[in-house]
Amino acid sequence: MMKLSRYAAIVMLAAFATQACAQVKAAPGDYVWYDGGKPRQLRLDSTVMAEFGDRAEAGGEPVMRGNGVRIWRRQDQAATRAAAGGAASPVFRDSEGGAMRALPGNVIVRLDPSWSAQQVADWLKENRLSEVRRLPMGGNVLVLSSPPGLAALELANRLQQSGQVVSAQPEWWEQRSTR
Repeated sequence: MMKLSRYAAIVMLAAFATQACAQVKAAPGDYVWYDGGKPRQLRLDSTVMAEFGDRAEAGGEPVMRGNGVRIWRRQDQAATRAAAGGAASPVFRDSEGGAMRALPGNVIVRLDPSWSAQQVADWLKENRLSEVRRLPMGGNVLVLSSPPGLAALELANRLQQSGQVVSAQPEWWEQRSTR
């Protein structure tokens, strides 16, 4: 097997990310994700970004906070710091002015329910994927590990488009309103 230089590996990774982004991207400002195998469009909200985790905030007041997420205005220093920290995601909306959603990481995948535990393990190994947990919603519904942000959307879409899964979607954070 050929050994790649670090530079070559980075270039290949960048090319893969660009290709995956092209598959995910729809019209300018729009993205596609799959909900139970059905494509749905999202609109990027370029005015805000989401930060995940309970890191102490220094300066600035988030637009919104709760359940381990803070929503920052893009121009705030805190948004820049969050993006550099890696636990950040763009914010999307299903419609103009609709509820916000963001990508904290992880992908929910539904595999063929007839697969044995060994077939699932082989598929995970073959695809270099890591299981976080299983969901009790029928056979072979798993949460797979992925980084936050567009990486989760790209992985979910790549798996959905591969034809190897029944369905794949990001594990979304969604804004909830209080009654």
